[in-house]
Amino acid sequence: QRAAKHKVIFFETVFMSSPYIFEESDFEENASKSSSPEGFHPSAFVSKYRRVGFSLEELREQLQAYGANLKQQLFVIINRDYKDFITIATSLDGVDTRIDYLRKPLNDLRVDLCSLHDGMVSSLQSIQDKLSTHQEVAQKKKLVETFLDIANKIQSAQCILSTDYDAPPALQRSTNDNKVHSKRELLIRTMGKGDSTSTRQIANKTSFICSEIERAAFEVSSAEISLTTVLNLLNGQQNSSSGNLSRDAISRGGMKRSEKQLHQSLESQAASLTKLLVQKVAAKLASILATEEMAAQRRRSAVEAGEQSGSTASVPPSQSAEKRQVLKAVGHCLRACNTIKRGDIAEKILSEAVVEPCIRANMTAAKVDGKYGRGSYSGLETVLQSIISGVKLFLLPFLDVGEAVLACSPVDDDSSVDFILKSIWAPVSTVLLTKYQGMFSIGIPSVLSSCYNTIERFLISLQELVSEEWREAVGRRLRNHSSVREFQSKWKLDIYFQLRCNELMSRLEKGCYISVKHGLTSATAASSLGAMYLNKQDDKDTASSATKKAVAGGESAAVQYLNTHLPNSVTISVTECDRIKSQLMSDCDGVEFQCPLFTVVAMEMMICIHKDVLLPPLGSKFVAFVLRMLLRTEAQLAAMCNVPTPSFTKLGIDQLKHATLQSLNKTAASVIGVLNANTPMKSSAAVDSTTTSVEKDLNAVPANPAVVSTLTSIPTIQTADEYVLIIQDLLLLENWITTKYQICLTEELLSIHSKNSDLDVENSLNSIADIKNAMSNCFATNRFNLRATTVTLWLKMTQIIMTECKRGLVSAVKAIAGKFRMTNKPPPDTASAFIEPIFNPLKKLLNSHGKVVNAFQSAFSLTHCQAANEKDFASTAANWQTTIVEDVTSHYLEQAKALMETVKQMDSALMRRSKIRPNAASSSTTGTASNNLSDSEKIYLQVTLDIDAYGREVEQLGVDSSLLKELRELKNDIATQMAAAHQN
Repeated sequence: QRAAKHKVIFFETVFMSSPYIFEESDFEENASKSSSPEGFHPSAFVSKYRRVGFSLEELREQLQAYGANLKQQLFVIINRDYKDFITIATSLDGVDTRIDYLRKPLNDLRVDLCSLHDGMVSSLQSIQDKLSTHQEVAQKKKLVETFLDIANKIQSAQCILSTDYDAPPALQRSTNDNKVHSKRELLIRTMGKGDSTSTRQIANKTSFICSEIERAAFEVSSAEISLTTVLNLLNGQQNSSSGNLSRDAISRGGMKRSEKQLHQSLESQAASLTKLLVQKVAAKLASILATEEMAAQRRRSAVEAGEQSGSTASVPPSQSAEKRQVLKAVGHCLRACNTIKRGDIAEKILSEAVVEPCIRANMTAAKVDGKYGRGSYSGLETVLQSIISGVKLFLLPFLDVGEAVLACSPVDDDSSVDFILKSIWAPVSTVLLTKYQGMFSIGIPSVLSSCYNTIERFLISLQELVSEEWREAVGRRLRNHSSVREFQSKWKLDIYFQLRCNELMSRLEKGCYISVKHGLTSATAASSLGAMYLNKQDDKDTASSATKKAVAGGESAAVQYLNTHLPNSVTISVTECDRIKSQLMSDCDGVEFQCPLFTVVAMEMMICIHKDVLLPPLGSKFVAFVLRMLLRTEAQLAAMCNVPTPSFTKLGIDQLKHATLQSLNKTAASVIGVLNANTPMKSSAAVDSTTTSVEKDLNAVPANPAVVSTLTSIPTIQTADEYVLIIQDLLLLENWITTKYQICLTEELLSIHSKNSDLDVENSLNSIADIKNAMSNCFATNRFNLRATTVTLWLKMTQIIMTECKRGLVSAVKAIAGKFRMTNKPPPDTASAFIEPIFNPLKKLLNSHGKVVNAFQSAFSLTHCQAANEKDFASTAANWQTTIVEDVTSHYLEQAKALMETVKQMDSALMRRSKIRPNAASSSTTGTASNNLSDSEKIYLQVTLDIDAYGREVEQLGVDSSLLKELRELKNDIATQMAAAHQN
């Protein structure tokens, strides 16, 4: 049934377009493919229609009918075009005869062309064989000529090197009668005239000999290059090129035995000449250095004698000419070394003759340790400068010659002579790496910093050994050479950074502790934190002994430790500390911070960028640490002022206070543990104790639970004066960071960049712009946080002033009713005494801290608050007095209205009593004969006088008088009520 159903559906679909069960397009689509064997597949055709339920008989009948139909159509076409068929047949009559007539000459032509082609092919093959033979002969000729050229070069170099320049000229002519050397012989004879033992003649002769050695080195190097080329071609390792041998022509015959023997012979001769060249160059350089050393000793003796006699010795012109010839000789020798790829010869001779003796004489353990004892490396600077002095005395002229020779060498050729890196830096760095490894990982950061800066200054001194024109190239090599980079990688800068952070944050934590204990603005805190930077030796000894005693004291050890002086000598010297203080005072235009905590923060920020603290590879890390210190200060302010800041919300203030106490305890306990171990500031054990970020502060856990601070809470600031001082310091700190510190820090980073960047001008300018933008972006967020904190504290101070202005206002207003009710006092003629001092807290602020108020309003004016996130700051700065007056006025209005309501209720009660006891009521509601005003009228009059006086006080503050609109309305209501009371 399913098959029948499909058959019906298929039949209906097919017969809608064709009378057959198949589609005629099946044959039409395959008509173009009929020429191919796979064009039409009968089996596929049959199976296609069998699947839809048709039998073979039905399909055959349909195909027969379709075939008959096609025949009928063909007959119709033939009958219709019969005339055309007949015409074509008539036109083709006799074509075969004409074709046969044309075919015969064409066949003959093909036979002739084939014979010609065979002859041309044989001729071409013959020509190619002859050309190949000719090419082989030409290549063999080229090979022979190349061997002859190599032999000539080797012979020329051998002749130069075998010449005895100390022999008489006659013997030189007999031994070297070749025309090639006639000019040399002439020069030798010319130099031999006169006094051959004079210094000038000797210098000229040395220069000439060295020039001949350089020429011999060039010949030998050229011969070696040609031998290498021939060997590569004979072995089939190099493609043919113009002027070279053909690899294809030679490789077919291979390398013959005779050619191989000749090549080996020439190669061995070139190698022996190279060894002889090495010996000649080494001997000449050693002789020149020995002569120069003697001359240097004479110059030093002459200078010392001149200093003793007070006269200066001048250099004769003959000595200058002699010096030039000697330097020319050195240049010839160095170029010879570079030519034969043996620059290490000159480097080794110079190092062994001058540098290594200086190292052995100066770089001893006692001299390197210096006067401060073992491990201090205080003498390293003197030792390295002694080596530089020795190099200047003996090698200064040769270094410029070496740089001039190196400038002409290929950039990537490491075999060229490099005196600065391989003769001076290499032996010095090797000794430092092998004998003084402790300076790279020492736990005293000041010592490590001193050693690092000493090495940097030594590298700069190396750069300054050469003339100005070569210093740029020397500086580039010193920055990028692998040996210098490997040496720099030995420094344990991560440990150094952690120890520096430990020192800096320890002093900041002490500042936070003293601020918590004594208050942000107290004189005690100022003296305690100021003493922290006195940095005297007796203070350090006292602090150390007091701290060790505190360890035995138990619970109060942390407090006793934080009350002692924290030594500052591990970071900077006394002189540098005083200089930083003076610079900070100068940067702030002579204005001191009122809160000692801000002084500590500013001092530590300045210490962070000090040359003895900020090492070039740690520039970005110290920038991040500066921002963390500012964030730590913000956390302290948030905890002590109990106000939210941009980094700390109101919900986290309690947690922040707890974390601050834990941080103080943790710092004290950890440092006490270090002191108890008798290793002050030399171990990295205290690194984990120092909180370098607020996130770590929030998750801090006391390192030693037995040491607990006696402080159990952080007192909050209560007075407006303290807030004003803090705001003053925040404004000063923000201005100092923006105008001075940020610029100074950016200049330090740019200086580091200029010393370590490449010399690509475009990339360098882009890097400078990137550094400036990065610094602006870093401190932009910090500046916003400081400004937002300042505004927040200002609002907190405003709330305190509001509270002080409203203090006692409720009882004072209520006391007006008691003053006149049933007291028979005369009507008032002046305002109440409490009106005038209402705004005394605000007036005191304006009088005592007018400069701070003006500075705040100027800093947060619309001109300085152009950013979208600072628009609210400008509104706060412009309307803070108005806000205070509005709040106080609203409160006073509320109390006055309450008083009027009380008076009304009292009058109503008295009216009810008057109906019951008229005499008693009249005595209470009616005034005496002398004043004619009731008690209520006196109260109304007093309130009216108070409102007028209050308005005058507001006007004196310079606040918009529109704020008194409701008070005036209340005054009018009081006048109406007073008139009504008078009528009653």
